[in-house]
Amino acid sequence: MGVERQPVTGERDGADNAQHPRFCFQFKLRRMPPVWLWTWLAGIVGTAERAGKIGVLVIKRPRQNDAEALVILRWGDWVALHGGDEANRRSQG
Repeated sequence: MGVERQPVTGERDGADNAQHPRFCFQFKLRRMPPVWLWTWLAGIVGTAERAGKIGVLVIKRPRQNDAEALVILRWGDWVALHGGDEANRRSQG
């Protein structure tokens, strides 16, 4: 995406982020995110790929406003949609 990670320094509420002209990213590295998350994402990615599409997982809590739901997709798919040609080449290498 052509962004550079800004390490946690204390002045951004502990945020480990990167700035982009349109987006603000926060990157998290976890030894093991919840297994169910990967299972659900893999399911929709497989279904989408067979149809020539991009899989997107949407998660929300019961009675939560739809606008507050989380949208999860693979980073490579995100870059393909929003990153432009230069970012696409970097994400593949």
